[in-house]
Amino acid sequence: MINDIFTFATALAVGMAVGLLNFAGMWSTIHYLPIIKYPSALIMLSYIVRMAIVLVTFYFIMDGRWERLLVCFVGFFIVRRVLVKRFLPEGSKMKMTYHSK
Repeated sequence: MINDIFTFATALAVGMAVGLLNFAGMWSTIHYLPIIKYPSALIMLSYIVRMAIVLVTFYFIMDGRWERLLVCFVGFFIVRRVLVKRFLPEGSKMKMTYHSK
């Protein structure tokens, strides 16, 4: 029981760390777009590298158990939610929902 709690807490923390790394990499890519010669190549390379890191990390954390993968996803999306909430402009009409009217 205690071992499962520790394992899930570790999976959550790793998911959050990978989410932070992913979104920091995305921010860095967007930051360099105006000054680079081939922005589309930078976007594609950044996406491939970031997704490879995320997928490999999720694969190793999962270790054959879908519950760990789910907890890792939760950590990843917690970071996404926090960062969007933090950096969304005050007067923005952008909603944090996943459906349209």
